Amino acid sequence: MTGRYDLFTCECCNSSLVINNQNLSPRLFGSWWERAELNICLLRPIEELRTFGQMKLMDLLEESYYCALFGLNNSAIVGIGIFLEALLKEVIYLNEGVEFRGAFGPAIARAREKKYLKIEDLNRFEEFKNDIRNKYQHADYPAILSGARFTGWVIKLPDDPKGMVESLTKGIKDAQEGKGPMFNIPAPLAGDLAAPMKKGIDERVTIDLFNKTIDFSIGIYVRYLGTERHELVRNKLNKLIEDSQY
Repeated sequence: MTGRYDLFTCECCNSSLVINNQNLSPRLFGSWWERAELNICLLRPIEELRTFGQMKLMDLLEESYYCALFGLNNSAIVGIGIFLEALLKEVIYLNEGVEFRGAFGPAIARAREKKYLKIEDLNRFEEFKNDIRNKYQHADYPAILSGARFTGWVIKLPDDPKGMVESLTKGIKDAQEGKGPMFNIPAPLAGDLAAPMKKGIDERVTIDLFNKTIDFSIGIYVRYLGTERHELVRNKLNKLIEDSQY
């Protein structure tokens, strides 16, 4: 076995052992750093986030960026949904002068009813909400894994505990060589085995989703969140502050 920090891995059976009462920070930091070195070349440059001049939008998107950078893909996707909801509500705010307090769906309905955005832009918000955001926000594994299937090998274990390790080792070796009885089931029915399958899907979609979100959001910002509208809101706020002084 080879050891790294608190983790020991066996190359023969591809199993691992975590040593308790060890500091796991070095392993986590090392893993995140390795992931960041790969992802930083694929993600849109962080400087592009400065386009969003408002701190609350920048903070939300920057947090999602760092999650994607370090491979925390589920959190990155959920963060993208929170950011897009806040972005749409900012458009409503600049048209109405008050914060919209409803959820993402009602916010889309309000913007559609009042024609605050073009139809194609509203459709993009709605598609994201229905196809991605809702699934991840509510941890809807069957929806995320829809259409995916899990293939595995059956490892038969003896009733006698004495032969357990030997049977397990042989079963793993046979599976690695493609031997033994196989099964193929819908991924949502795979129980805990569905988690690594979802993780693989997250890894494949997160960076592309983040980059497309940047492109789309810059367009929304340019078309609907221009300087003139911000000046109007800022003037209202300044007047409110002046009137409240004592």
